[in-house]
Amino acid sequence: MTYQPKLTNMRGAGDLVEQVTKRTGIKLLVDKVTGNGCGCGKRRDILNKLIPFRGEPDDVQSDDHSAQQ
Repeated sequence: MTYQPKLTNMRGAGDLVEQVTKRTGIKLLVDKVTGNGCGCGKRRDILNKLIPFRGEPDDVQSDDHSAQQ
Protein backbone atom coordinates (compact mmCIF):
# COMPACT_ATOMS: atom_id res chain seq x y z
CA MET A 1 0.00 0.00 0.00
CA THR A 2 1.34 3.45 -0.87
CA TYR A 3 1.14 6.54 1.26
CA GLN A 4 -1.38 9.05 -0.03
CA PRO A 5 -1.06 12.43 1.67
CA LYS A 6 -4.15 14.46 2.30
CA LEU A 7 -4.44 17.93 0.82
CA THR A 8 -4.68 19.24 4.39
CA ASN A 9 -1.05 18.19 4.94
CA MET A 10 0.15 20.31 2.04
CA ARG A 11 1.48 23.76 2.89
CA GLY A 12 1.32 25.20 -0.62
CA ALA A 13 1.86 24.80 -4.35
CA GLY A 14 5.38 23.44 -3.80
CA ASP A 15 4.04 20.40 -1.96
CA LEU A 16 1.48 19.84 -4.72
CA VAL A 17 4.13 20.01 -7.47
CA GLU A 18 6.32 17.63 -5.48
CA GLN A 19 3.52 15.06 -5.22
CA VAL A 20 2.65 15.32 -8.93
CA THR A 21 6.27 14.82 -10.01
CA LYS A 22 6.72 11.85 -7.65
CA ARG A 23 3.49 10.13 -8.71
CA THR A 24 4.03 10.62 -12.44
CA GLY A 25 7.63 9.41 -12.31
CA ILE A 26 9.10 12.74 -13.42
CA LYS A 27 11.22 13.06 -10.27
CA LEU A 28 12.63 9.55 -10.70
CA LEU A 29 13.48 10.25 -14.34
CA VAL A 30 15.16 13.57 -13.54
CA ASP A 31 17.20 11.97 -10.74
CA LYS A 32 18.38 9.23 -13.11
CA VAL A 33 19.26 11.63 -15.94
CA THR A 34 21.05 14.24 -13.82
CA GLY A 35 22.71 11.78 -11.46
CA ASN A 36 22.00 14.11 -8.58
CA GLY A 37 19.07 16.10 -7.30
CA CYS A 38 17.25 18.70 -9.32
CA GLY A 39 16.89 21.26 -6.53
CA CYS A 40 13.37 20.07 -5.84
CA GLY A 41 13.48 20.90 -2.13
CA LYS A 42 14.50 24.49 -2.74
CA ARG A 43 11.86 24.90 -5.47
CA ARG A 44 9.21 23.36 -3.18
CA ASP A 45 10.04 25.79 -0.37
CA ILE A 46 9.95 28.82 -2.70
CA LEU A 47 6.60 27.79 -4.21
CA ASN A 48 5.16 27.13 -0.75
CA LYS A 49 6.10 30.68 0.29
CA LEU A 50 4.77 32.27 -2.89
CA ILE A 51 1.53 30.26 -3.14
CA PRO A 52 0.45 29.00 0.28
CA PHE A 53 -2.82 27.10 0.62
CA ARG A 54 -3.65 28.94 3.85
CA GLY A 55 -2.83 32.41 5.08
CA GLU A 56 -0.88 35.13 3.35
CA PRO A 57 2.12 34.63 1.06
CA ASP A 58 5.45 35.05 2.87
CA ASP A 59 7.96 37.71 1.81
CA VAL A 60 5.56 39.30 -0.67
CA GLN A 61 5.01 42.99 -0.28
CA SER A 62 1.46 44.24 -0.04
CA ASP A 63 -0.01 46.59 -2.64
CA ASP A 64 -1.64 48.52 0.20
CA HIS A 65 -0.29 52.06 -0.09
CA SER A 66 -2.34 53.39 2.83
CA ALA A 67 0.44 52.37 5.24
CA GLN A 68 2.81 54.75 3.43
CA GLN A 69 0.56 57.79 3.92
